[in-house]
Amino acid sequence: MDPMSKLVVFTGGTAGLGLAALGKLIENAPTNFEATPRFNYEVYIGARSTSDGALQAHFEGVRQSSPSPLEVKAHLLPLDLASLDSIERFAQDVLSNIVKPNKKIDILVLNAGIVVRNVRKTVKLPDNREFESTLFVNTLSQAVLLKRLLHVMADDGRIVLVGSEKHKVPAKTVVAPSTIEDLLSGGKWEGRNAYGLSKLVQMHLFFILKDEINRRWPSEGNKPSVVAISPGFVPETKLAREWPWILQLIGRYVLTLFPFTTPLPVAANTILRGMVDTTLSSGTYLGRTGAIAPLEECNDPTKRDEWRSWFVELGFWKTGADVN
Repeated sequence: MDPMSKLVVFTGGTAGLGLAALGKLIENAPTNFEATPRFNYEVYIGARSTSDGALQAHFEGVRQSSPSPLEVKAHLLPLDLASLDSIERFAQDVLSNIVKPNKKIDILVLNAGIVVRNVRKTVKLPDNREFESTLFVNTLSQAVLLKRLLHVMADDGRIVLVGSEKHKVPAKTVVAPSTIEDLLSGGKWEGRNAYGLSKLVQMHLFFILKDEINRRWPSEGNKPSVVAISPGFVPETKLAREWPWILQLIGRYVLTLFPFTTPLPVAANTILRGMVDTTLSSGTYLGRTGAIAPLEECNDPTKRDEWRSWFVELGFWKTGADVN
């Protein structure tokens, strides 16, 4: 690997928002924010399918339409975020074959997510524990990857969690480690609500991660930064891939005409900004027009401690004496 290249690890980069964001990276177009100096990028994308012909053809099309001196090489690695074994293998693959003593992860983007429509699904772990699938894929899988990969982030690296303003929707309900299982149980489960709950827990994870970075890199010098993204309502994403095809077509070609939606290129540019804007402070929650406020409870240190303990008890996080 070229020592002057930036090493990027990316989930959810083969379709929708992630693919569009990587296309923006390849375009190397002028931006309205202060980006890092122009580097080449070596991008490793976790995906369920590792057949990369369509991906490479898409990127080549971007290169031809927007010629750039910047070189972006993309590689696919097998990753199924609904399988703990697959997540662990992906992380080990990154640690064993991609990260080197002189080359750590410069940018880690956790973008993949799902919305389950009307049938509650679960993810079963090797120890026979089961978790509601939206929560596991959208949040718990990210905790596992961060647990495994945080120690190999570059000192000036950037971690991007793609969240959602939907994390504010469940605010009328008491959401806590003691209630989350019941809220996602069969009798109360509803797909869109499950998505909002998963994004609320993810936002707690975001601030837990910020604290953990400060704990592991205590000096005032370079340390990794973490940014959360609210891309807006983007009907062209693949989040609704389980919905009937007619609803997907309506989302893609009708809803995009309404002003309350966010065009895919605009949302992709917000993710790109989260990846490369050097002026963003760690802990920034970024929307299309700039920094926005998360749900107030996410700033509550007592609640954060509760969620941190929950992640640790599940085995999906480590902190203090347990790190490295």
